[in-house]
Amino acid sequence: MDTVVRWARGEDGGPMWERYLQEGFAVVVADYRGGYRPGSGDEPTSEDAVTRYDDGVSVVDHVRELPYVDPDRIAVYGGSLGGDLVLHVIGRTKVQAAGVGAPAAFWFLGVDRAVGDRSQPDYWQKAKPNREQARKRIAAISCPLLIQVGGADGLVPLSRWVHDLMEEAGKPVRLEIYANSPHGFYFNPLRTPPPRPLLDSSVAALDSSVAFMKRHTGAH
Repeated sequence: MDTVVRWARGEDGGPMWERYLQEGFAVVVADYRGGYRPGSGDEPTSEDAVTRYDDGVSVVDHVRELPYVDPDRIAVYGGSLGGDLVLHVIGRTKVQAAGVGAPAAFWFLGVDRAVGDRSQPDYWQKAKPNREQARKRIAAISCPLLIQVGGADGLVPLSRWVHDLMEEAGKPVRLEIYANSPHGFYFNPLRTPPPRPLLDSSVAALDSSVAFMKRHTGAH
């Protein structure tokens, strides 16, 4: 929680939430249980298991009840593993728009991570999603989805799979790939100014996500 507080205060940067506040959004910065390791709350072990995805739904449910929030104009954004969480959450509760930054969507897509050497740069290019599982999860999504990923990010294949499967299912989806940008550029939580090209792509991604959320939530 200390990290979440630090992020929310902007001590490591935080241009995304600052910008959304300036645009008139009520902003909630949240985290979830578990981590990257299997067995740490990532995947349900039974039908009634409580996981990180329930944490995400609980945040949305809480925000929906706040007296100063319009419950019909809610948007969510998550990056990396938070992107995987967002993809699950928008299939479990209704929001008006969603964005994901380089989603580490191996759980959402049902990718078998035991195949191949994950230390190799082309690991995700060779991995394959469980299309039947992914299609079932995508069928439950009703809101427009924005996917943003850096061209230098090894998770580009996962972003493409989510986009293509969403498009195949007739779901509203947009994929933006920012050339030469690394993982995390969409949040840019940096203490020192980044190189100008990276700053430009971070600002462009932020401009795009704000426009996307405003368009689909009816914000002014």
